[in-house]
Amino acid sequence: MNFPADATQGIGLASFGLSTIAAFLAARRGAGRGWQGIGLLQAVCWLEMVLANRHRVHDVAGQWLQRHGQYAERMPLQHELLIAAGATAVATLLLLGWLTRRAGCAQRLAWAATAATLALFAIEAVSLHAVDAVMYRSIGGVLLVGWWWSALAAVVVAAAIRAGAFRPGSARAHRR
Repeated sequence: MNFPADATQGIGLASFGLSTIAAFLAARRGAGRGWQGIGLLQAVCWLEMVLANRHRVHDVAGQWLQRHGQYAERMPLQHELLIAAGATAVATLLLLGWLTRRAGCAQRLAWAATAATLALFAIEAVSLHAVDAVMYRSIGGVLLVGWWWSALAAVVVAAAIRAGAFRPGSARAHRR
């Protein structure tokens, strides 16, 4: 078995691996309790790169719809699921804004990037063809969604650096 299966999976594994480490380092250096949650969710993203459950969910739902003779009429359901995913993402960002109101700017930015990444995974699971055509466009041998994962993970890493993840000693004085 070749692992990673392709460049997109490889960039996802590397990106989420680095963002997981950076978030846990920020937590360890005292940059705030929220960094542990960010690290945990970034680790879940890394694990999703390995397991690809978002594709399995899509496949199981498609098989269920085919068995019940509703596969051809799935587009309205996909639209509703995308709207629900978007509404959930907005609600999550609003909730995170409220929950992290006392956290530093870097931590709030890392939470937003993590929420956006999870929203991307939800959008992939819904798999509307018009959206897939954009997300799965190859750029330099990596699908566009892989570049988005990398950019969002880079935001988490940059925020963790800003919060003091890689400074020796405590980061409590650097909660920006």
